[in-house]
Amino acid sequence: MSALEWYAHKSLGDGIFWIQERFFESGNRANIWLVRGTEQDVVIDTGLGLRSLPEYLYSAGLLQDPDKGEDLVRRPLLAVATHVHFDHAGGLYQFDQVAVHRAEADALARGDNFETATWLSESEVVRAPSPGWNARQFRVQAVQPTHILQEGNGALTRSLSRAQPPWTEPPVEPSSSPDGADSLWELQLCQQPEERERPGRTSIC
Repeated sequence: MSALEWYAHKSLGDGIFWIQERFFESGNRANIWLVRGTEQDVVIDTGLGLRSLPEYLYSAGLLQDPDKGEDLVRRPLLAVATHVHFDHAGGLYQFDQVAVHRAEADALARGDNFETATWLSESEVVRAPSPGWNARQFRVQAVQPTHILQEGNGALTRSLSRAQPPWTEPPVEPSSSPDGADSLWELQLCQQPEERERPGRTSIC
């Protein structure tokens, strides 16, 4: 199965795209976000990583500037994990630049599938991404983060100024994962992007 088949997306305007894994039907399915910025483009959460997310972004034209017709100068692409659970961090290994909170950086670098809460069943993947694929063999791959995030780090907001990202509040101390790193920002959590109605906030699930 190609990446173009595995993923689907919806444009929310202002350089923000909502992406999902079409054949992962589970309450654990994470929303994937692409936010295009002035200095770099940022992917927030990466899904399971069963098919190449970067390939999809390029093939679907999401990294092209419509006014130019093509991305003559590609901006750096950074993948950020809100936390390292398998449905959010499984595709991080596909990216050259990876950012994660300092509280979970070691677990990601070890490929610690206890900390990543890896639990994927055959019934959740309704169409195999490749011949012979087996859910029991799925693991979150070890990734060495290139960017370590912590409280007060505003670099991402600055680099995304063109898209005017709706999260404007300063980062807060993550809390609620077993190791204390469930999210990078104070967020209004939701299931669908249509629920993003509160001004000045965004939703990342």
